[in-house]
Amino acid sequence: RCADRFRTMDATTLRDLPRPGPLGIALGVVRVLGVFALLLLSTVVLLAVALVPVRIGGLRLGVYIAVGAARALLWTTGTRLDVDGAEALRAHRGFVFFNHLAFLDPVALMAVRPVRFLATRGVRRIPLVGIIAQAVGTLFVDRGQDASREQARHEMRAAIAQSPLPVALAPEGGIGPGPGVMPLRHGAFEVAADADADILLVALGFDPPGYAVWEDETLVGPLWRWCARTTPFTITLRALSPALETRPGGVPADPARLALEATERLDAALGATAA
Repeated sequence: RCADRFRTMDATTLRDLPRPGPLGIALGVVRVLGVFALLLLSTVVLLAVALVPVRIGGLRLGVYIAVGAARALLWTTGTRLDVDGAEALRAHRGFVFFNHLAFLDPVALMAVRPVRFLATRGVRRIPLVGIIAQAVGTLFVDRGQDASREQARHEMRAAIAQSPLPVALAPEGGIGPGPGVMPLRHGAFEVAADADADILLVALGFDPPGYAVWEDETLVGPLWRWCARTTPFTITLRALSPALETRPGGVPADPARLALEATERLDAALGATAA
């Protein structure tokens, strides 16, 4: 039961989910409409404030609106966010590496503090979501093209140097089968070392699994499962302090060693959180 908390969706997980009855269908309709209304409103507001050159704490107004929208999205869908280490996450400057479970991962992180994400170019094409992602400064990459990956590396280094916002990404490069993380890509750790920026690891988990994660399906399926449920749903977010040092003693750390240490700490945290 505890180990299942960190497993992503498979056929067994879906079969174990209760089918929505009349109440679940009614809740699903109301919540889905609420989600789309919130996304539409957030898009309009973000586009409007983009024209206002006002900054608070060195950050554009749109960043704070995105944080409020993420929290409102969780409230609208009756999703509980259980956070351990919120202060460490809010105080961190540098990179945030998290295990990738679902489309809700960025929502959970943004609900705690504003960050800039590295996402695949496909996110840009999602209605409303793509506009919001661009408005909050998301960096996009086509992992299948060397030129795009190199451009993303340059943009991440520049983002870290020019802004107090952390850059958040999933170094697995995709959704893993769980409960532990897939092999982490060394390139992400190389970029962090080049930028002289430490890495805060974040372990994410869903309880129960299956409601908001997906594999080989469109976003419609998990969105409906998430909204049409009548049972509690919790996202666990655990920031792992201290951060990984990418340049201990001023010397760039070996990316392979950093990736191994990150894997071990994430796997241990997921198991510890589940227990």
